[in-house]
Amino acid sequence: MQTPSRTTELEAVNVCMALMGNAPVNNLNPPFGADVATAKNLITEVSKDVQAEGWHFNKEYEVTLQPASNTITLGSNVISVDVEGRSDMDVVFRSGKLYDLKNHTFTFTADVKATLVYMFPFDELPEPFRRYIMIRAARMFQSRYLGSEQQHMFTEQQETRSRVTCLSDEARNADRNILNSPDQAYIARRWSRRRYGN
Repeated sequence: MQTPSRTTELEAVNVCMALMGNAPVNNLNPPFGADVATAKNLITEVSKDVQAEGWHFNKEYEVTLQPASNTITLGSNVISVDVEGRSDMDVVFRSGKLYDLKNHTFTFTADVKATLVYMFPFDELPEPFRRYIMIRAARMFQSRYLGSEQQHMFTEQQETRSRVTCLSDEARNADRNILNSPDQAYIARRWSRRRYGN
């Protein structure tokens, strides 16, 4: 018996095709039809939306960002940056670089530690998130182009179940509980710095 493999972007596109009553496609090499292009774009759109929330798999804490020529340029797959515990700066992501809103400058002369959220390709995501994105994109696809209320209710329920699976995966992999969360860890770090200066 063949072991099931992880969900691919091609499979996600073909789920959208099936909802439309279209035949599956064999690959995602251009050129492809309008329905395939729409499905692929929706999957990318939903993937970006889901990953922008910042999950355990695509978020890294206390990343040291080093300036080069007094600027800090971030990779094209960085979608969010947050500098914690620094009252002397208010940093945002602007034009692919770090910008200090408080001091109105792109100039940084020292390393900055930040929390980064990354964007990954579909095929690099954990399986629960691939399935959630696939189902959510398929629901949006059929809702926009078919508008079937009965089909919509079915896939909406599946989307909710898939979202719960993602949340369970997040809690398990991040070892989350009420006393062990990013917010609690942030508060503990700030208290420690104020109390012990470290």
